[in-house]
Amino acid sequence: VFGLASCGNMDELYKDQKTEYSIYSSKVTGQTVQPGFERATLNWTNPTDFVAVGVEISWNEGADVVTLESLESTYTVTGLSSATYTFEIRTFDAHGNKSLPQKVSAKVYGQDDLAIVTKPSFVLGQSAAGTHTLTIKNLSGAMNMWGGKLILTIDGTEPVDLSQTFNI
Repeated sequence: VFGLASCGNMDELYKDQKTEYSIYSSKVTGQTVQPGFERATLNWTNPTDFVAVGVEISWNEGADVVTLESLESTYTVTGLSSATYTFEIRTFDAHGNKSLPQKVSAKVYGQDDLAIVTKPSFVLGQSAAGTHTLTIKNLSGAMNMWGGKLILTIDGTEPVDLSQTFNI
């Protein structure tokens, strides 16, 4: 009698979050976002209970949605404009039941933001001894705001000594 009295409708546990779903897939955890220039890279940890089979990501209050048909743990949303976005990450099971949304927000930078960033400048100098020096100025502003990487490409027939370590 006591065992049966304690069983009840599990929807009561989700009454504050419940919308149109009555059965839930397991939710993701540890969600983070790395904003960039017209993009945002989302990362999360998938549930380990073998219920979820895919991931759905939405933003712009659900107007934009991408569905990943497997349990990916990262996704880069591209083509974004300059704005603060709130992304919702949900898993879904084989029957289409979705988890409760896990939210993460970030400011994405775009063309409108270019005017406020001091652009990097590059100066290539040559000493009398024949060595070359590449000086990069104002790199931290652009790299700190949008992230990215610096790629050094050398074209030509002359050998190049890259044995020294460069700290940027």
